[in-house]
Amino acid sequence: MGTAGNALRGAPGPALAAALAGESARFRALLARPDEIQAAHLRNLVHRNRNSQFGREHGFSSIQDATDFARQVPVRDYEAHAPWIARAGSGEGSVLTDEPVIAFEETGGSTSGPKLVPLTSSGLAEFQAGLKPWLDDLFMSNPALHCGSFYWAISPACRPGRNTSGGTPVGLGDDAAYFG
Repeated sequence: MGTAGNALRGAPGPALAAALAGESARFRALLARPDEIQAAHLRNLVHRNRNSQFGREHGFSSIQDATDFARQVPVRDYEAHAPWIARAGSGEGSVLTDEPVIAFEETGGSTSGPKLVPLTSSGLAEFQAGLKPWLDDLFMSNPALHCGSFYWAISPACRPGRNTSGGTPVGLGDDAAYFG
């Protein structure tokens, strides 16, 4: 386990609940217009990454919607992405994304061995954007959780710390980093 899911150890229920208050309602409001939200998110991702090597090779600058994206970016398995991921892991910048890779997450590898998945700051923020409404809903659904303290751990257990050949960490190394 990472060094400090401990950052939330002892976090009092009322303080944590207050910090998360409204996240569930915000998320539910977005559910009223999923097509609009997803289309805007895709446009934002494509625009932000149009100058990456992957974005240039796939014509991101001309993508306007999901239909364009589907036409220009073929569905691939992990092995087809592996060369791109290896380049990013070796420290090469702006390969899959214009944003720097802050870490790689390692999958469990249940079908064909462990795989590295790049993680950016905005990707981590998106993970947290999904985690926070769930935690808020947990507090709202279980009022007794407002009492006492908590210990939360989210990173894979028993993973030795290591870096890619380019020096990027595999895993965030601190459970608290996943929570923001």
